Amino acid sequence: NNKNHSVALGSSILALVPWQRCLAYRTLPKMVAMDVANGEPRGALPKAALVLLALASSLQRGLGPGSVLLPLVGAAILPGAAAFASTGTCGAVKEFYKGEDCCGEPGQQLSGDTPLWADGGTGVCACERMRNSLAGLPGAMFPENLCADLAHLKPVGWRHAPICEASDAGSDASLLRDGEAGNLNFPHGRLKVLATVGEINERTGAMLTGVPDGNGAYLLNDKTVRYIYQSESYGPLSRQESLPFFVNGPERVSLTGSHIHYIDFDRGKLAEFMKDGAPVNAYSMVVDSGEAIETIYNLKREKIGKRSRTSAASSSPHHSNVNLSGEYIVVKTPTKADWLMQSLCSAHLAIKHQWGSGLGVEDKLFITNEEWISYVDSATGLIGLPVHVLNLESKELYAISTFSLGGHEKVVNVNTGSTDFVGFVPSGYNGNFGGNGLPQVVASRNEQYNRTDGNPYVWPQDIVPTRLYVGKKRADKDGNLDNTGFLARNGFEHGALYGFATDCSAGTPGAEGRDKWHKSTAAAGDKVHGAFYRLRWRDEPGTVR
Repeated sequence: NNKNHSVALGSSILALVPWQRCLAYRTLPKMVAMDVANGEPRGALPKAALVLLALASSLQRGLGPGSVLLPLVGAAILPGAAAFASTGTCGAVKEFYKGEDCCGEPGQQLSGDTPLWADGGTGVCACERMRNSLAGLPGAMFPENLCADLAHLKPVGWRHAPICEASDAGSDASLLRDGEAGNLNFPHGRLKVLATVGEINERTGAMLTGVPDGNGAYLLNDKTVRYIYQSESYGPLSRQESLPFFVNGPERVSLTGSHIHYIDFDRGKLAEFMKDGAPVNAYSMVVDSGEAIETIYNLKREKIGKRSRTSAASSSPHHSNVNLSGEYIVVKTPTKADWLMQSLCSAHLAIKHQWGSGLGVEDKLFITNEEWISYVDSATGLIGLPVHVLNLESKELYAISTFSLGGHEKVVNVNTGSTDFVGFVPSGYNGNFGGNGLPQVVASRNEQYNRTDGNPYVWPQDIVPTRLYVGKKRADKDGNLDNTGFLARNGFEHGALYGFATDCSAGTPGAEGRDKWHKSTAAAGDKVHGAFYRLRWRDEPGTVR
């Protein structure tokens, strides 16, 4: 327990001096703080206190008026504590006391199954007392609404009111209660909430971020369903930055913007959740939650490093943020992190051999993509936006250029009918990079080569055919046998990308135009005749160009 911890949160520094586990019974008239390690009462400022130091310089740099500092810290104070479904009633205290065999044994140490309702899951046993006790420490600054805001932090699965509603509440007073659901009379059946953005893991303090987008689920083991979702967030480009997540071990490279989270549910309880008499919220069936990414590799297959603050170029960058020289070229720079994981949108979760023996990918994976970004108008040497493939077992995320680097909405795994090949269908966008159309980039391309029809290239935003990728499984980039590399094993290293083309002569759907034909002319059962042709794009795994 006696370790020093320092956690970057927002643009403030949360420093934890050596701590010991703390238990506070809120149901008692006078709050009692106890050191669980030895059962002795502690004073207002124990020698092993939980300290939150928000450095003034950091506050001035990153937090504006009305900003909230969310101390997601002390849930780690309760490692291994079992989930406790009570909300902190007197009966819960009694049952806990009896369960620990404390009767007549006031000096007995607790077993470690500390009830998480004792501190609300935040790890701060008595916020006002903590703030008052530490207010005189040099450099200590606390937002005015710290304790009120802290009270809003709830464990994953706690809230049960859905955001969606079956109708507009209008002036119906019964549907206008703050914090409660609106009309739940959905025409398709009942809806219940599994988790809400902003809820935290009460053991680790890890917060769920939003807005939720691409998602999937699989059996982690016989008793647990693991739900994977990504948050579509835009870092400094729009609204506020999300809290950072950290990767690549001791180096603690940080990223704001989009996260990929996991939430583990008890399989048996999840199966009963929609039945009459089931708990109103999902809290009792949440087993675990957290960040699904621990390691990130860039397009060069290097672990990404920290963004350089002293020179223009970074040596091991997150490639969507930089040009070929490693220079940061996004219009806004993160204030809370090294890099921006920009707008992970839709996604696809594929399990091993989902269509039968040998058919499909060879590992459980989650495939996602950065869809758009805003580069400075003067940007040159663009790399673009990779697709990212997450190994769900190892929590390693790989940036790939397999499907081009124009930015994508979604990449879907499809059945090739072959045990030797995989198929993926990537969907738009293409070149949604902001700015003024980046004419200098188009000019640079045309200096190198023109289109196959002899005409010059133009900026291609949102102009892209329906595409199909076919990749050879268990093959390295040269087509040689490789059953050890994750990307090679699953067909991402050696393959080809094809685009659909159709006749555009007079009287054809192609001549009318795709959107207009589908909207005005097409009838059920109509077909568009064409073929998939290999695109000029050539992927070179491990190379950035």
